[in-house]
Amino acid sequence: KKKGMKKITTLFSALLLTTFGWQANAQVLNQNAAWPNAAWTLSGTYSVADLLNDPTTSANFSYDDDGAGNGSTDILEAESPIINLTAAAAAGETWLNIDYEYNNNVSYTFNFEYYDVDAAGWVVWDAITDNSTLLNGWCAAVTSPGVTSATLDVTSFTATQLSGFRYRINYDASAGWGWGFCMNAPTIVSTSPPTCIDPTILTASTVLATSANLGWTSSASAWDIEWGAAGFTPTGTPTITGTTTNPHSITTLTSATSYQFYVRADCAANGTSAWVGPFTFTTTFNAPSGVTCITGNAVKIFSDDMETAIGWTGDISTASGDWDFPTASPGGNSSSTGPSGPASGTTFAEYEASGPNNLASMITPMIDLSTGTSQAELSFFMHAYGSEIGTLNVGVGTSPSGPFTTEFSWTGQFQSSATQAWANIGVDLTAYLGQQIYIEFSYAAIGTSFYGDLAIDLVEVETCISCPSPSTLTATNITAFTADLFWSELYTATLWDIELDTAGFTPTGTPTAGGLVDTTYLPTGLLANTTYSYYVRANCGGGDLSAWTGPFNFTTLCATYQAPYYESFEANGLDCWTITNTSTGFSSYNWLQNSGFTPTSWSTGPNGANTGTEYMYTESSSGSTGDTTLFESPNIELTGVTNTQLSFAYHMYGANIDTLYIQVNDGTGFITVDTINGPQQTGNTDAWLIKKVDLSAYDGAASIQVGFLAVRGAGGAGDISIDDIRVTEACVMPTAGTASNLSSSSASLSWITSGTAATSWSIEYGPTGFVQGTGSVINTTFNPHPLVGLPDGTTYDFYIISNCALGDKSPWAGPYNFTTFVTGVDENIANNGVSIFPNPNNGIFSLEVNASNATVKVMNTQGQIILTKNILKNKAKIDLSNNAKGIYFVTVTSENGVSTHKVSVQ
Repeated sequence: KKKGMKKITTLFSALLLTTFGWQANAQVLNQNAAWPNAAWTLSGTYSVADLLNDPTTSANFSYDDDGAGNGSTDILEAESPIINLTAAAAAGETWLNIDYEYNNNVSYTFNFEYYDVDAAGWVVWDAITDNSTLLNGWCAAVTSPGVTSATLDVTSFTATQLSGFRYRINYDASAGWGWGFCMNAPTIVSTSPPTCIDPTILTASTVLATSANLGWTSSASAWDIEWGAAGFTPTGTPTITGTTTNPHSITTLTSATSYQFYVRADCAANGTSAWVGPFTFTTTFNAPSGVTCITGNAVKIFSDDMETAIGWTGDISTASGDWDFPTASPGGNSSSTGPSGPASGTTFAEYEASGPNNLASMITPMIDLSTGTSQAELSFFMHAYGSEIGTLNVGVGTSPSGPFTTEFSWTGQFQSSATQAWANIGVDLTAYLGQQIYIEFSYAAIGTSFYGDLAIDLVEVETCISCPSPSTLTATNITAFTADLFWSELYTATLWDIELDTAGFTPTGTPTAGGLVDTTYLPTGLLANTTYSYYVRANCGGGDLSAWTGPFNFTTLCATYQAPYYESFEANGLDCWTITNTSTGFSSYNWLQNSGFTPTSWSTGPNGANTGTEYMYTESSSGSTGDTTLFESPNIELTGVTNTQLSFAYHMYGANIDTLYIQVNDGTGFITVDTINGPQQTGNTDAWLIKKVDLSAYDGAASIQVGFLAVRGAGGAGDISIDDIRVTEACVMPTAGTASNLSSSSASLSWITSGTAATSWSIEYGPTGFVQGTGSVINTTFNPHPLVGLPDGTTYDFYIISNCALGDKSPWAGPYNFTTFVTGVDENIANNGVSIFPNPNNGIFSLEVNASNATVKVMNTQGQIILTKNILKNKAKIDLSNNAKGIYFVTVTSENGVSTHKVSVQ
């Protein structure tokens, strides 16, 4: 989920420092420091143990680890030997600093500290938190420009503090994971103090709409200041010269503007120090005094687009469990949580969830409502998408440290996707008119994973609102096709407009319904399983309209599907299907939608869907042995359905396949109706198999659900896949295929089928013995179906399959066979008054002759006479059942003449 983060593997690289010793008149206390060790840089990774045990490290420079090893609590210290500063101080060199090069891409601190012998403790004199100087990554070559630490003034050190001086470099990674940093050639230098010392620790306090107190730390008694809008180029010419006031008040600022200032010390005869700065601050938003409210013209007191965090206080950082803004990569920090982009501007404030998740506050600068009149309102945009969204409380107080009175609260997911529209929230602040207030956004994600990012954007406070917006939008009594929409009117409006459409729509400002006389709206024509958004505004009459408030999102319920039901996971994805797992979290054993190969497993899973491109599978590289995941269908109605059958395609290739339980819930709970155990395929490319399960016990049920409960086996090669799920009347295989009305070039094929599921049939035919799949195929809705254009005297096999609703098919029935007559042999069964039936037959057939006396001869295809018989009473029964199957020719001689007829014995 989180991008650009990596576990610390080294807190320092090697520090090869020579023994410290002051060299008279040299000023450089440690020359020729050489670092890093080339062997380490080639390895690409570093460890605390390597650092502590490196034999090339100077024995006079000691190292210490907190013992926690690499990780989120690791602290590493590199400590110098004692450096006697007595001679340096005697020479007037009472200023110390360290020149060094470094790479660092974390926001965690490393400190330069000295040991105070008298106090028996370490004292920080410089803290480095800059994360902008990473040049070569992984410290392969530290080539950054030289950096100089802050200066340590030892003028007031006692003799023991000077003679026992030593320093250390302390790296603290206790804030979390990061890359670490590297340092090259730290060199401690002593110099004489300048005649005019630079100011330090610039501040801006009591920042209001048009004023601020600018402060600094300095031993001088006069100072010069240059200030301007943030980003201005300093000229070196003071805006304010020789002020003796620290802090110095500036009273000509503009509301809601960022400024920067520089300061230098003025030491009279000793000249001036260097300019120090810039320090940036932003004035507050404030309505001018004596506001005259004009109908329809609200006055904006405060507006922050969350482009910078200037002026905000509280838990604001880049660490997990805090508010992070401006977000470095809007929409790119998270997956399955957070917005895809800002509501306004380019950035937003986001609570960065990464369990465990802390309760974090984000507090506005002071907002001055002391001159506001009429109503006052807070508005902000909120995006709350993710399965671990907690509770947001918005409170108001008169101090930045609280207490805060909760005026708005929201719990749980608001949006259902990263791209869904932000919600515009309105909060009444009229009770705080005449006060200077602070607004706190307090939030904590729930759970232990990453899915609780909540975002805030464009926070504004307005007064002089003659027609305030409605608030507390909601939806109740939600069904598949209806919902009751409500909102609250806190003021005097009696008419409202509403705009409603599917979630994510761009509002047009044109009401879907206008002039509503109640704070309730019942929309019609909603679609099942669809997310909608709506906005509401108040109409206060005389053309005075409030701002639109919203969107509020609600999702209609899934409808009950009427069988026949089919799901292939293509266009509708997981339409109304739900998943319940025994394991939770990011790596839980779970049903997932997929196309192509299963992505993170080896020697398991199919190479693609049974049909289309999408299918469902369980990812066996996640979870633990014995974990289960249940995939539940929406409700399916079986009213009027008989001989109900569940069919689905499955692929179960992998040595660690366990069990797939097929279950049904008729409202009393899921029960198992069938199981598939162990591997069913031997390779990724093996064909999917079809499972059919008899559900006729549920015929006519008002509602059932089918479920697929998968059990994870003891290993990662256990992906179970399903596709093309159908709940329909069983698609029954045809029976009793026959051929009639035979001729030398045609036949009429018929069969018997049962039930009502079949809507058409397919016939495949070819010469007897053909391999199925190579024959001619005819799709038909006729039974019987005529075949024409056949060659004479040819024996055929044919197969029949039922085609049922939603693409379901029965097994193939057959083969059945028939033989066309021979051209030139009279095939007219009525010729000369002769009728033969049935034909084809099993060797026993009846022969009728419209004559008083006839002779019958039966010959095989070799011309051999195998039976002769006289017919005296117009009809006879011919029995060839003891003869071989095949074609025979029956010649009848009577007073009507001579005719020959072809008979097929099957």
